[in-house]
Amino acid sequence: MNSKFVFFSGSKNAPPGTNTTTGERLRPGDNFSQLAAIPNWRQVLSNFYQCHFTYDGRQFTSAEHAWYYAKFKSIGRLAEATQFTLESGSALASAHPSEAKKQGRRLYKMSGPEIGHWGHVKGTLVNDILYSKFTQCPLALQVLLATGDAESWHSPQRSPTKEHWTH
Repeated sequence: MNSKFVFFSGSKNAPPGTNTTTGERLRPGDNFSQLAAIPNWRQVLSNFYQCHFTYDGRQFTSAEHAWYYAKFKSIGRLAEATQFTLESGSALASAHPSEAKKQGRRLYKMSGPEIGHWGHVKGTLVNDILYSKFTQCPLALQVLLATGDAESWHSPQRSPTKEHWTH
């Protein structure tokens, strides 16, 4: 049994292993003192954590922004995609990631074939985005490394039944 951490953008600032209502647990003998010393470490793991990084030759303020860029670009909607990049100068590019998510859902409704295409490519694109975030944002990398071999689960609805593995 590995240690397991559960996080989302609004996670409370608490020591590792104490978020037990979501199924978080520590393997006996594991020491996460370095992780515990980082304020709001769970939030840093989230796509809503704000740090500038480059993905696909473009600048972003969060993984959430990059996610919508990649989604729209993958289906050929470059005008919509570009709005999420800092180079665009748009208000959306520097907006809070929750606004990026809200507007990303409103900008363009994908057709059935587009949804199918996105479903096929999103795993690779999301992995590339997260790689960019964690290799270019020093605090994000520090948090990730401090989780060691623990499982990291994102729980978007603050519910352990809706979580998915991310580490």
